[in-house]
Amino acid sequence: MEEKDLTKMTVTKLKEEAKKYTSIHGASAMKKEELVRAIADARGEPIEIKKKKPRKKKKKVINIADVKKQIKDLRAKKEEAKKAKDEKTVDRLRKKIKKLKRNTRKSAKEKAEETAAEKKAAAKDKADAEKKATAEKKATAEKKAAAEKKATAEKKAAAEEKDAAEDKATAEKKATAKDKATEDKAAAEKKAAAKDKAAAEDKAAAEDKAATEKKATAEGKAETEDKKATEDKAAAEKKKEEKA
Repeated sequence: MEEKDLTKMTVTKLKEEAKKYTSIHGASAMKKEELVRAIADARGEPIEIKKKKPRKKKKKVINIADVKKQIKDLRAKKEEAKKAKDEKTVDRLRKKIKKLKRNTRKSAKEKAEETAAEKKAAAKDKADAEKKATAEKKATAEKKAAAEKKATAEKKAAAEEKDAAEDKATAEKKATAKDKATEDKAAAEKKAAAKDKAAAEDKAAAEDKAATEKKATAEGKAETEDKKATEDKAAAEKKKEEKA
């Protein structure tokens, strides 16, 4: 939509158009010129709106004091015309006096209406200014609330991220401790197995030594017995020989 089309749109359509832009706040309280400018700014195409100055009719200023003086002079002339029995002049002066009175009342009425219109316009401007200030205040409050909401959400997200990181670190630490415990257990089991193996080897060696010593003792005893038997045999034979 071109900029020139905005100025041709009604206020209602401009407000509907303004709702399409998130950067525009308080559109419901804006006037047509403000809406056109806000929409154009939101599009990045600001425009300058020239307000048409209403043509003011030049009013003829009537000085009531001067008019009253004229009426007084005309009445005096009218009285003179009555005395002179100049009916035509009397009628003309009467009409002129009547016209001046009518103009005086009309001027007073217009002045009162102008004063009332000025008061009404001033009240309207004041109301519009207050309405605009309220809309701006509301927009500022909404913007502030949105910023606070965003900050709260970011703070919450950061806290959740921190908690998640801490939980992860705790889990990793726990897993590391568990792995270490498993390693320690495996090392202890390996050490115990080595100790058992060494004890078994020592026991086997002791048993082998004992068996060897027992065998050597048995062999020594048998040898001693054999030697003694040989000696006994030799002694018996010698004794037999001596007897013979």
